[in-house]
Amino acid sequence: MDNEEAAALIIKNIAMIEEANRLLQGDLSEKVFGAIDQTIQSWMDDLEGLEWVGSFDFWNSRWGTYFGPEQWRTGDEEAEHWIASFDLGAIGDDDGEEWLTALLAARRQRIGFRFSVDRSLLNVKIKAWRTFASEKNQECPEIEQGGFQFEPREGTWFLPWQINADLLAETYVNDAIEDALDPLKEALERIHVVYPIFVELVESAQQHFGVDQNA
Repeated sequence: MDNEEAAALIIKNIAMIEEANRLLQGDLSEKVFGAIDQTIQSWMDDLEGLEWVGSFDFWNSRWGTYFGPEQWRTGDEEAEHWIASFDLGAIGDDDGEEWLTALLAARRQRIGFRFSVDRSLLNVKIKAWRTFASEKNQECPEIEQGGFQFEPREGTWFLPWQINADLLAETYVNDAIEDALDPLKEALERIHVVYPIFVELVESAQQHFGVDQNA
């Protein structure tokens, strides 16, 4: 379909498109990502013998959804800082895609969890961190074997996952969105398997670079 044909379809269906965009920007996406937040928090709360904390308000919070072991959090509730965390985010070219589009892998972006450190708390510049992270990625092949993709530019790791569009549509109508979230649960279990390596990585980074004691 060329641009002229696409434009003609848009003109003919402008009312429906406007309504779809309103839903995409509002209730639809908020409900879906609310179910994702609840699933992540429930998984975290059920971790036996592990003290994990986080924030779970992806759609309405400026800071999104992030979580990790309690030991990675510093400061207090009013001024908390994270030496490292797993964050809900996206990978791929950003050409104005919506989050729901990324969730369904309908275009270029993919949704997933990104492991990153706060370099400002470790007193390390980007070049030195890239070198350190690259070395750790080579030393710990279990990270990529667990599904994480190394991002050398920032020295981060990304675990992609996606939801089936047909199943999400069906479960949304039936008010059972959580039934479409098995890929999310599988990704969380991958984190559970690999996270001890990230704990060791963070400890190694703290020993190597130090920690900002004023945080």
